[in-house]
Amino acid sequence: MLVFLLLSAAGAIGSEQSAGACALLAPDEIAGVQGAPPVQARPSEHADGVLVAQQCFYLLPDPVRSVSLEVRRPGPGSSRRALRRRWREMMRAKDDDDAPGNAGARSVPGLDRPALWTGTPKAGSLYVLGARAIVRVSVGGPAGEEAKIEACKTLAKRVLRRL
Repeated sequence: MLVFLLLSAAGAIGSEQSAGACALLAPDEIAGVQGAPPVQARPSEHADGVLVAQQCFYLLPDPVRSVSLEVRRPGPGSSRRALRRRWREMMRAKDDDDAPGNAGARSVPGLDRPALWTGTPKAGSLYVLGARAIVRVSVGGPAGEEAKIEACKTLAKRVLRRL
């Protein structure tokens, strides 16, 4: 019986950690930038070297307008220096015109933190270096690139306040 309780508790803890990214944005905050609240939030988590990436996919009534959030934090036994190293790697890749996935990569002002937009006018992501995590936000929909960047900045600010 004790073994069952311990295994159940371990499973619950793992679920809470994965759901952690989904708890960082409220439905009304998403509705404020995308026009509707999510109908579902799908958490996931994976190891990324010394970092742990918690993700949440917020499915909206119009799936094209959905929102994706990822929070990368140092894993067990890692320090915040791992975040800074990863950020420096991302900055070097941004400056390498031949690197895959850096189409349209550029620095983004207005967040009081280092921020980077990558992608195309149709699809892109905003990466922000926080004190405890690297946050990635992506929004879908027909809006142009500048509107998507502003929507991502709004959501990223909310997430960073909660970390």
